[in-house]
Amino acid sequence: MSSWTIRSTLKWAHETLRGEGVNEARLAAETLLSYALEIDRFKLYLQPDLALNDTQLNGFRSLIAQRLKGIPIQHLVGHVSFMDVHLQVDASVLIPRFETEELVEHALQRCSKVDPFRFLDAGTGSGAIAIALAKALPQVQGVALDCSPEALKVAQSNARLNGVETRLSFVKSDWLSAVEGRFELIVANPPYIPSAQIETLASEVRDHDPRLALDGGEDGLSAIQTLATQAKGHLCPQGWLLLEIGQGQADVIYRLLNDVGYRNISVYADLSGIERIVEAQWES
Repeated sequence: MSSWTIRSTLKWAHETLRGEGVNEARLAAETLLSYALEIDRFKLYLQPDLALNDTQLNGFRSLIAQRLKGIPIQHLVGHVSFMDVHLQVDASVLIPRFETEELVEHALQRCSKVDPFRFLDAGTGSGAIAIALAKALPQVQGVALDCSPEALKVAQSNARLNGVETRLSFVKSDWLSAVEGRFELIVANPPYIPSAQIETLASEVRDHDPRLALDGGEDGLSAIQTLATQAKGHLCPQGWLLLEIGQGQADVIYRLLNDVGYRNISVYADLSGIERIVEAQWES
């Protein structure tokens, strides 16, 4: 039996991660130890003197070593929480982030006035947006599309995991090219990072999130321009297009949407004060 207890193991992991500059070192240590021991995080502090066996200790040390190499916690444990949705994630999908929860909050405000309500989640990845909307609003029906077959498999599995698979359809499509019908809402977190900036991203994003979900082309606007143009043919009259965008892109995207013919265009800042969400209405 190892002499390492939960208390001493957490202390070592926290100091090791912090010493190497890993962000949120304590949270990472707690999350990975609770995963290794197969217990909830809060239980770590209910039994701090519990000794780890050699298998548990070696497994945990392996997780810490991988975190030090930049592998995201979410990939190490295989899941992430997004709003009230539990999602499985792997290297084939973008890890959903807090900013996208704010996009969903805005989308929910546009979902509640029509019954039945149909929405389209373009570039669904893990299925985070589509599943969160379907779970929050039992009356909605949604289509979730992605060009990656691997991502669609993850999204379909997550829909089943969250009990919304009967109200979501999954379509392999290069943006909206294979989509049929019209929707009251089209929502997307498209790739919006300029190609030249990809190499400047944190290693856990640059090396572990799929490049397809990050790279927005030379100016970061390639996917957004495609979506703005294609969405016109798939929005109901008075329907809404909601997009997550990158820092500093709001003005040019506002002009782009206005030139394409959208009206009632609004830009919203996220909790960090960065202009992050754009919504626009198609009136025709």
